[in-house]
Amino acid sequence: MTSKTENDMHVSFEDQQKINKFARHNARLDDIIEELKSKENELQALEDAESDLMLSMDKDKIPYPFNVFFYVYISYFDFLNLSKAR
Repeated sequence: MTSKTENDMHVSFEDQQKINKFARHNARLDDIIEELKSKENELQALEDAESDLMLSMDKDKIPYPFNVFFYVYISYFDFLNLSKAR
């Protein structure tokens, strides 16, 4: 019986470097895809908020979050000024 099994393989240093480089790039790709999905969700939320604001322009006042628990009702134009300041 030999000391090496059929599953033992020799990988050269250059091949191992290529494997490591591929693994790093693949991990980076996964991170970028996850970040892209997050940004797409954020964009959708902002577009929904914009649509809500456009619909509420007819109203005199709209709710604006003051803190976690309270909302203040301000005019649409005041809201635009506040959102531009952010």
